Amino acid sequence: MNVKEMLDAILKHLQGPDVPYEVTYQLGPDTIAFSIKSDRLGIVLGKQGKTIDCIRHLVDAVGSKQGHRVVIETLY
Repeated sequence: MNVKEMLDAILKHLQGPDVPYEVTYQLGPDTIAFSIKSDRLGIVLGKQGKTIDCIRHLVDAVGSKQGHRVVIETLY
């Protein structure tokens, strides 16, 4: 499973299949930068940002195994 597939799977699981969201990414030499835009961004962020911190940690672990640093930003 690559980083984008994992992030998509997590977001679908958190928000439900009928909530629209958009994930864009830019690929650098050793970095992948993701931007998440959603109507229910509060669910992705979580209380005190704990949910997005966990998502970043999990996705970064997968990315580091593939030789990439992963950055995730959320857009309103």
